[in-house]
Amino acid sequence: MTEKKWIANSLLRVFLIVSEVRYLKEAAHRLNQTPSAISQSIKALEVHLKVKLFERDSRPMTLTAPGRRLYSQGQELMRLSESLYDEIQDEGKNLSSLRLGLSESAAGSYGPWLISDLKGKTHELEVQSGLTYPMSRALQADKIDILLSPEGLFENNSFERLDLLEEDFLVIVKKGRGKFSTLNEFQQFALTHPLIEYNKQSSDRIQVDRILRSIGMHAKVQTAVSTSYLLVGLVAELDGWSIVTPTNLWTSSNFVQDVDFFTIPGRQMRRQSWIIGKSGASNRMRTVVHAAAKKAIQDNLMPKMDKIVPGLSSFIHLLSH
Repeated sequence: MTEKKWIANSLLRVFLIVSEVRYLKEAAHRLNQTPSAISQSIKALEVHLKVKLFERDSRPMTLTAPGRRLYSQGQELMRLSESLYDEIQDEGKNLSSLRLGLSESAAGSYGPWLISDLKGKTHELEVQSGLTYPMSRALQADKIDILLSPEGLFENNSFERLDLLEEDFLVIVKKGRGKFSTLNEFQQFALTHPLIEYNKQSSDRIQVDRILRSIGMHAKVQTAVSTSYLLVGLVAELDGWSIVTPTNLWTSSNFVQDVDFFTIPGRQMRRQSWIIGKSGASNRMRTVVHAAAKKAIQDNLMPKMDKIVPGLSSFIHLLSH
């Protein structure tokens, strides 16, 4: 193949970003370059290919027919190029850098062991944590590379994900209340005791509301809180009830032994978590994070769970990717 038929990855990357955002200024911000440099890269690519890629008179910029063709196939070309680079690297080498995002449940349960492991596998590790929706926006804005999330928020080709785990949703009640053998028993209890739930900014609140609707329950929220620690503590102190996952229950260490927990009578409902990254990002990066997260859960979190709260880890189900 002659040299003139190559497309430089640096120019292709600029083109793909401009194609996504359609504004030179926004592309410049993402790539930490000047708008002038972005414009020159696009012009250089057009000269090289001898085609016009954008209609620049419109705002936002629109792709021409050759531009649309390059965009549709260029994403896969970039992904394959980066994948090939990763595959030929010595597996023993560390990742050069990683910007990791952790949802609240991941950060508060197996996060410390995961971060400790990844510290030894990266030259530069940056970690952010928070509620699922703000963290998902950080991933979409290219402020983090990988997100460990309990919500499949990215149902398009811009993101790829690896399965990590499933967790059974658990009913929690004040210690001594015991389990309910039937859904009707649980519903009757719920009518006379306060529901403690996450606030409306939480993805867990949305999932639990879906569960309640699916079993025909319309319990009035008595108290809405922002953290699992406060939620579990109030269930114990106010003789209330809630629905949480094992990792969320684990984060409330001071109160976890003050509640009873069991699956929803007659139902099996689970929350799934993923390793999520942008399509075309490093496959090895996702694989490294997945292996480290699985190890942190299996070797550290689950044994410690069972030592303090016997049987809690049985509601966590690790998945192969």
